[in-house]
Amino acid sequence: MSSKSMTGYGNSEFFLKNGDSICIEIRSVNHRFLEISVKGPRWIISLENEIREKIKKNFARGRFDVYITHLKGSDQKTILNSKSTEILLKSLQKLQKELDIDGKIDLSLISQFQDFLKPSEVEILPEKIRVDLMKTLSNSLSNLKTMRIKEGNELHKDVDKNLKKITINIKKIENFFPKARQKMQKRSELRILKLFNKIEIDPKRLEQELIIAGEKGDISEELSRFHSHISQFQKTLSSNGPAGRKLDFLVQEMNREINTTAAKSIDSNLSKHAVEIKILLEKIREQAQNIE
Repeated sequence: MSSKSMTGYGNSEFFLKNGDSICIEIRSVNHRFLEISVKGPRWIISLENEIREKIKKNFARGRFDVYITHLKGSDQKTILNSKSTEILLKSLQKLQKELDIDGKIDLSLISQFQDFLKPSEVEILPEKIRVDLMKTLSNSLSNLKTMRIKEGNELHKDVDKNLKKITINIKKIENFFPKARQKMQKRSELRILKLFNKIEIDPKRLEQELIIAGEKGDISEELSRFHSHISQFQKTLSSNGPAGRKLDFLVQEMNREINTTAAKSIDSNLSKHAVEIKILLEKIREQAQNIE
């Protein structure tokens, strides 16, 4: 099976020399086209186009949300920013004097102002981490692809089950149609004879009228095309490469044929199976919309 779902998730990370790490998470969901959103620190802007191109080379459809996060190492110490602390101290002393507030301004008090406690910052230079970043991106995409294939295989199985159910219903329609047609022709003959019970009817004219009535309810062409669409659907589903759009088109075509079949139905049994097929086609349509 080669079907790929458009839903998936993948992540990976690499570490910087100071113990920090860069994590790349990618989530994909179904979409008619290929849409990519990259979110992260400002320094990622210079690498954004390369990130997008890498995704485009690996995938044909879906919405991709890429999250790049700079995570601080757990062993890093928080240091006091002396310049900011000096400004804070002078502000507190001035406030204490103006409002005549008692108390001691010490390090314990100042440490409560978290905005003035700055962690050691490491300047990220995109060109220096580019190789590691792209390798990590590849790992994340590989993990995401594995999930999409796994979910795609499950979708493939579900679609196959529904296709088999549709084929069974089509077979029932084909088996029952000749009997239903005979019953319809018999009813038409009795109706014509009843309408013209006092008038002599030309046997050839009666035969022509019955043929016309039979043609109006003939669904053999619709069923033949339906079989062709099923065959194309199965080949497309098992083919390599993106198939979702073609599958969606074939479902529309099958819907068109079964709607015509239902409209031409000359017996309640035929209508029942046609309705069942329409329900199954709707399930397949929803499943196919998540196939790449």
